[in-house]
Amino acid sequence: MPELVDLTNVFGESWCVTVTDMPLDAALEFMGVVESVVRPNGLAEVTGRLVASSSRADRQTLLLGKETAGWTVVLELEGLIGWVGEEPGLLGDLSAGGGTACTMRSSPNEVAVIFAEDGEVTSGLNAVNGWRWGTPSPRLAAALDAVGFTEGAAAETEALSFAQCAALAVQAATGVELHADTFQDGWSGGLTEPRS
Repeated sequence: MPELVDLTNVFGESWCVTVTDMPLDAALEFMGVVESVVRPNGLAEVTGRLVASSSRADRQTLLLGKETAGWTVVLELEGLIGWVGEEPGLLGDLSAGGGTACTMRSSPNEVAVIFAEDGEVTSGLNAVNGWRWGTPSPRLAAALDAVGFTEGAAAETEALSFAQCAALAVQAATGVELHADTFQDGWSGGLTEPRS
């Protein structure tokens, strides 16, 4: 089995990935994408946007999404005005109707995962020290316990980087295995509505 991806090695210290069981087009629409199109060179487009501006004067974010194993994975690399996938109301919407959604994100000195179940944010995890917060469903709590994120104790995942710990927590919650090939080109997506 391929190794879990270390997104910090791939994208640097700032990235955000949202995983939901909602279909791709619906997820991107909920996340504010105005018009989603196939973006075969999506990663280069995002890199170009990052190089061109150090302040997002247009207040938009280019979101890239793809489906894998029946789930939608949405990648954000433009966090200057905040991560779209980290907004609790949105994450709740992405899990509505008995679904599951989670966002893992990295900012300098912090890597975290936020979980939403059946329409509301229930819990989270600090991937740096393994500490959990909130009240996950019994299913999610058992899944996190099974991979070493035991409630009330630091995770026993010393062999993994912080980014890999976050990917492991997402895998426990969703069953989606995030490997390096997941983050190769072949994306769809678009710019979000301007955000405040």
